[in-house]
Amino acid sequence: MNKKDDKEITISELLNSMNRSFSRIEEKMATKEELKQVEVKMNREFSRIEERMATKEDLEQVRVDLRDFKSETRENFDKVNRKIDDVNDILEDVVSNHESCIEVLEEKVLT
Repeated sequence: MNKKDDKEITISELLNSMNRSFSRIEEKMATKEELKQVEVKMNREFSRIEERMATKEDLEQVRVDLRDFKSETRENFDKVNRKIDDVNDILEDVVSNHESCIEVLEEKVLT
């Protein structure tokens, strides 16, 4: 042990030391008012988050809407494809009906 360790501490010195330590702790501790302000801010932020969060019902509705959208889109594409097929059929008929006339005209022009 060194001389410093051999020295006896008086009650007064001990109390002063404890007082300084507690003072430092108190300086770093938040007051009740500061904690209340933090609580208010946290509640406000959590409320904002909750407002933006989707519920299970919201997500289920999105799934239903997406499924309906896919189904409607598939039906609409089927209709468009049928109409394209109809137009192709009509064009083929027109071309086949006029093909003989076109051949005759080509022969007349070339001769």
